[in-house]
Amino acid sequence: MDIYSGQRKKERWSWSEIIGIAKQNKEIKSTLPNEDIAMLFLNLSDGIACNSTFTKKSEIEALQELKRDWDNLYRLLANKK
Repeated sequence: MDIYSGQRKKERWSWSEIIGIAKQNKEIKSTLPNEDIAMLFLNLSDGIACNSTFTKKSEIEALQELKRDWDNLYRLLANKK
């Protein structure tokens, strides 16, 4: 297993655990599997990182975009407005 896939597996596991806790606490109401939701968060951050490289966004801009999009995804999963 190469370094990237090993790291990705750890990230997916961590996100899945966090999502499981959020479901137990009734924060997330989605019936999607935890790993599928984890991949949504991971792929979203990958896309923003890749896009910021091409568009020459600053790290601060990229982090603001990531926070906004993670918050919006969470709201969708939690059925919040």
